[in-house]
Amino acid sequence: MLKTPEVKVRYRAFISHSHSDVKFAAWLQRAIETWRVPSRLRDQLGYSRIKPVFRDRTDLRAASSLGESLEEALKNSSALITVCSNDAADSEWVGKEVERYRQFNPDAPILPIIASGEPPHCFPEQLLIDNDGNALEPLAADAREGFDGKRDALLKTIAGIIDVDFDALKQRDFRRRQQRLGAVAAIATSIAAVTLYLALVAMEARDDANRRREQADDLIAFMLGDLRDKLEPIGKLEVLDAVGEKALGYFSELDGGDITPEVTLKHAMAIRQIGEVQMAQGNLQDAFASFEKSLAILTKVRVDSPGTDRVSYEIAQSEFWLGYVHYEQLEIDSARQRFRNYLVEARNLVAQNPDSLEYLTELQSSNVNLGALELEASNYVEAENYLLAALEVLESYEDKLDTIQRLNERHQLYSWLGEIANEAGDLERAKEQYAKELETLKSLVAQSDNQTFREMLSHSARRLAAIEMWIGSLTVAIEYAELATKLSGELIEHDTENYYWLNGHSNALVWHSQILAASGDRREALSAAKSAYEASQKLRVMAPDRLDSWTSVGDAATRLASALMADDQPSSADKIVSTALADLNGRNGNEDSSIVEAAYAELHLIQGDLLLREGNLALANQAWKTSLEMATFNAEIGPGVSKLLLLHALHTRLQQRDEANAAWESLGAMGITERRRTSLASVYINPPEQSL
Repeated sequence: MLKTPEVKVRYRAFISHSHSDVKFAAWLQRAIETWRVPSRLRDQLGYSRIKPVFRDRTDLRAASSLGESLEEALKNSSALITVCSNDAADSEWVGKEVERYRQFNPDAPILPIIASGEPPHCFPEQLLIDNDGNALEPLAADAREGFDGKRDALLKTIAGIIDVDFDALKQRDFRRRQQRLGAVAAIATSIAAVTLYLALVAMEARDDANRRREQADDLIAFMLGDLRDKLEPIGKLEVLDAVGEKALGYFSELDGGDITPEVTLKHAMAIRQIGEVQMAQGNLQDAFASFEKSLAILTKVRVDSPGTDRVSYEIAQSEFWLGYVHYEQLEIDSARQRFRNYLVEARNLVAQNPDSLEYLTELQSSNVNLGALELEASNYVEAENYLLAALEVLESYEDKLDTIQRLNERHQLYSWLGEIANEAGDLERAKEQYAKELETLKSLVAQSDNQTFREMLSHSARRLAAIEMWIGSLTVAIEYAELATKLSGELIEHDTENYYWLNGHSNALVWHSQILAASGDRREALSAAKSAYEASQKLRVMAPDRLDSWTSVGDAATRLASALMADDQPSSADKIVSTALADLNGRNGNEDSSIVEAAYAELHLIQGDLLLREGNLALANQAWKTSLEMATFNAEIGPGVSKLLLLHALHTRLQQRDEANAAWESLGAMGITERRRTSLASVYINPPEQSL
C-alpha cells in the first residue's frame, strides 16, 4: 500500500449565506453535491460528483472575526457561491466572506444566486464593488419563481463551478436526465402529472365521492406546493419520503374497482421514478428493487392491455434502468441482457410509429448504450456495429434537429467509433473516424462560441496526431499536434486558471514532444517536453488530490526524461525520474491507484536504463519488473500502440523473447510496418546485451 503525507482538503465551492437563508443554502449544497456530472463531461473533469461543498453551520453573529477554520475553507475553495437576499445584503459576515475570498483567490469565480429580494438591494455591498472600490455589476443566477427558477439557477451555478457554458450544460443535463447512461430522469413534471391524474381519478370515483374528493384536494395541494419544491433538488432524501408517502400510499388505498390499467400504468411509472431518485442518491440496491417492481407491474399491464405504445415505452425505460444499475456495478453480462431488452422495445416502438422523434431517440440511445458496454468488454466488432446502427438512426431524423444538436450528436458518435477502432488496433479505421470527428468539430467551432467545442477539437487533433505518427505520416502528425497545442494554448490564454484546459494543454504538449522526437527534431521535442512538465506541475498545485493531475505529471515526466536521455543528459533525466517516483511513493493509495501507477510505468523503465548505465544490473532488472507490473494491471483491456511498444521494450530488456515477439507481431497486425515499428521502438534507449 502506497502512503503519502496528508494533503489539505480542497472544496469545490464555499457557500456564503445569512442565518435566515440557511434552509435555501442547505438545499443548494445538497443539490450541487448530489448532481451527477454527465458522462461525456465526466471524462474531462475527472469526477462524477461536485463535492465537497463547504457550508458553515455555525451562527457567527457574536464573533469578532471569521475565524481560522472559515478562512482556511475560503482559501481552499475553488469557487464562492453567495446566497443573495435582503438579509444577506445586511449581513456583515456574508460581506466579509466575499471580501476575504476575493483577497485569497482573486482570479477564482464568485457566483451570486438570488434566493429572495430584488436586485441590487439583495446583493451584499461587496458584490457591487471590488476590493479597490470600483463598481461591479454582478451576474446572478435567480432562483425566484418567474425568473430562472431553482433548476436553471442551480445549473447556472454548477456551470460556473466547473467552468462550462450554461446552454451546453443545460442541453447535456436535459439529455442526461432523459436517456443517457448515467442519466437522472426529469421527474418533477412526470410525478406531478401522475398525482394530478390520480386526483382526477379519485374525484370521479362513484362509490365514495366525498372521501375521494378530499383525498384529491390533498393531493393537488401537495402537488402544487411541497412536491414541486421537493422535486427540484433531485436526490434529496425527503423526496423519497414525500413521494412514497403520498403517491404510493394513495395507490395502496384504492379499491379494486378504481384500479384500471391506466391507473396501474401510472403506479408503475411512479415507482420507477422513485427508483431514479434512488439512483441519484447512489442507493443502487433500493433503486434496482424499484425498477424490478415497476417492470413487473408494467409487464402485467401489457398482458392485460396489449398493443399500447405507452406501456411498451415505459417497459423500455425500466429495462434501461435495470441495465444501468448492473453497468454501474460492472456486471457486464446482466447489463448486456437488460440493454438488449431495451433495444428490442425501442425497435418495436419505432416499427409501430416510425415518425416519432421520441421513439427514434430511444432507438439511437439503446444502440449507443450497447456500443459503450461492448467497448467496456473489449468486444470491438459488436461495439462498432451498435454505434454504426446508432449513426444510421440519427441520419433518419437529424433533419429535425437544429444544426448544433445535429453536429454535436455526430461528433460524439464519430469519437466513439474512433475509440473502438483504436482499441481494436485498426488504425486506418480509427483515423477515418477521428478525421470525421475533427471536421464535425471544426463546423461546430465555426458556428458556436462555446469554448467546450474548441476544447474537444484540440483533443480530436491530438488523437489524430497520434494515429498519424503510428502509421508513419509524421508531417501530417506534426500538423495535427501543432493544431492541438495551438488550440489548447489559446484556451489557456483565455483563462489561465482553468484546470481542465491546462490539463488538455499539458497532454497536447506531451504528444507534440513525442511526435517531434519521432521525426528526429530532438531540440524542439525537448522544448515541448519542458513546457508539458511545467504545465503538469501547475496542475499538481491546483488539484493535488485528483487522479488526472497525477497521471498528467507521470506522462509529462516520462516525456521529459526520455527527451533528456535522447539529448545525452542522463543526470538531468535521473533527477526528473527520481522526483516523480518519490512523489508517487508519497501518494495515498486507493482503488484507483493502479490507474495512476500505469502512467508511471515508463518512468521505471527509464530508471532501469539509468541504473544499467551505472553498472547495476540487479537493480535495473528490478525496476523493469516493476514497470512491467504497472504496465499490465489492466491486461484484459486492449493495449494500444503505446502499451505494446512499452511491453516490447520491457520484455526485450528482461530477455523474455517470446513475449517481446508477441508484442512485436501485435503491432504488425495493426498495420504498422516493420520499418515503422523499428523507428517507434527507437524512442527507448536500448541497453547493451545483458542477462537476468
